Amino acid sequence: MASIRKRGNNFTVTVSMGYDQNGKQIKKTTTYKPPEGVTDKKAEKLANEYAVIWEQKINGYVSLDENRTLRELIEWFLETAAPHKWRETTLHVNTGFLNRYVLPRIGNRKLKEITPSLLDRYFAELQKTGRTGYVKKDEPLSANTVGRTRQLINSIFSEAVRKEIMVRNPCRLTTLVGLPSNGYKAESFLDSTQAKSLLKALEDCDFQFKVIITLLLYSGARVGEICALRLSSVDFENNVIYINKTLTYIPDKGYSLEPPKTKNSTRYIALPQNVMDLLKKHFETRIVLNPELEEMCFHAPEGGYCHIWGINRTFKNLAKKLGLPDDIHTHSLRHTATSIMINSDIPTRVISEQLGHANTVITVNISNGYTRKATQLRRFYQTK
Repeated sequence: MASIRKRGNNFTVTVSMGYDQNGKQIKKTTTYKPPEGVTDKKAEKLANEYAVIWEQKINGYVSLDENRTLRELIEWFLETAAPHKWRETTLHVNTGFLNRYVLPRIGNRKLKEITPSLLDRYFAELQKTGRTGYVKKDEPLSANTVGRTRQLINSIFSEAVRKEIMVRNPCRLTTLVGLPSNGYKAESFLDSTQAKSLLKALEDCDFQFKVIITLLLYSGARVGEICALRLSSVDFENNVIYINKTLTYIPDKGYSLEPPKTKNSTRYIALPQNVMDLLKKHFETRIVLNPELEEMCFHAPEGGYCHIWGINRTFKNLAKKLGLPDDIHTHSLRHTATSIMINSDIPTRVISEQLGHANTVITVNISNGYTRKATQLRRFYQTK
């Protein structure tokens, strides 16, 4: 068992590593510095907690470089593991999360200092002042953003354990105060009155925008999947669209067609006759400015690929005019479609296939968040 000795405001932790060939005891020592402002009793408790974790690390790995910083570990992960685990767009977004929320706050902490208690305080700070020094000053972060940040840190530590860089993952022992256990919190979605109001307002909008938003609302597809739709992927005879591409955007590279998010995201989606009629009318009236993209269903005004962010910006402006919640965006239509299916007693497996989820567990986790106004959507399709 590790021995702990208080020296001033710090604690010296010593672990015995056995004896060498000459019978001399081998010891390894480190110093733990408690956070400022904690009581002596709390400091001692934290020191003991740190000693247990550090001893486990040392007993498993004598050559462990506990002085490596979290920043160095993240750099290692992004260079060696992330390119094989994440798609290029995901890598870009997650790197942004790490640079924005993790590195400025705890990036220079040594791995030996990263304990569950430290991470608990870090996540609590993110929830209160997560936007400090970035977008807005002293603004809290949403539970979804903090949960996603936690998932990223957890993934990095898990990979470090798998590669025997660390003995254990301290993120797994954190207390999720105010955070969902799976990092997911149901996002905003429309009720039946709001959905009907949206469809009515679309009558006065640009026709292509109307078609895209209607498809999102009825299909539950991701906006990138709808914007990647091609003529060869539409079956008017059977009222089905085939999702096998997604439109992605990467800074300095622009838009490109990529495989869907997961292998299960490649799927067929059946749509009502009125929606297919709307899509057919779009085909008959659309203007193709770029012959190289003639196969694409939707185009940007200048003739290139659709601007996903432009669609979301236009949608948010429309939502604001209709008095819809501030956090409504195009992805909210996917959640709306999900709630419709859930409250129409459609089997979870069928919903999972329609949405292109990797497995039904994801669908179940999401459905747990739709317990209030979703019941108003049960007959939404039947009234249109």
